[in-house]
Parts: sequence; structure tokens; C-alpha cells
Amino acid sequence: MNDEVRKKIAEMTDEADALLFGSKDQDYNSGSVDISDMFPFGWYSAYTFMNKHLNRLLSLYSPNAKEPNHESIKDNWLDLLNYVRLGYAILSVKGELEQVEGVWKDDYKTKEEEEGR
Repeated sequence: MNDEVRKKIAEMTDEADALLFGSKDQDYNSGSVDISDMFPFGWYSAYTFMNKHLNRLLSLYSPNAKEPNHESIKDNWLDLLNYVRLGYAILSVKGELEQVEGVWKDDYKTKEEEEGR
């Protein structure tokens, strides 16, 4: 890996960290909602977030793509990176990173279902 690529990875990581531990953390860690609540279906939730951004990038890179009105291509790359990191960390903490059973949405219960609400 050359120095220019290393520098770009370091810049991207710093930018992603600023989002993840700054504004995104404030947005999702207020009140009774924790950022880990965004992954109620474990691996399937992580996959859904990543798939959303991969499809968004596919759309933005398509031959007939128009200039995005809201999130730029760069924003989508940074969000994808952060959802990969979040998914990995949260699944690791929950002990579900290496889980091979119960990886589909239908195999999980929401907090409300678990609490009988």
C-alpha cells in the first residue's frame, strides 16, 4: 500500500470517527434509545443498513445518476463504513458475531415482544 492510500485511509477513518463519535452518537444516544437499539435483529439489522448504502451507491454511480439532493457519494461511503464498524462492534458485544443460527429477521424478537407488550 503506498503512502497516498495510507494517508487517505487515515483521513477517511478520522472523518468517520468524527461522525460516529460526534453528531451520530448525539443523535442516537439521547433519552432512552441507545445506538445498539438500531440492531434489534442482530446480523440482519446490520446487513439491512449496509445493503441500503450499497444500493444507494449503486444508484449514485449509475450512468444516468443525477447529482444527489441530500447525502453525497462521500457521505454514503462514510455511512457504510460506520455501519460496518457499528455492526461488528455491537454484534461482538452481544456475543452474536460468530453466531450461525438465528441470523434472519424472523428469528429475533423485538424488545416489546420479549417483554410481552
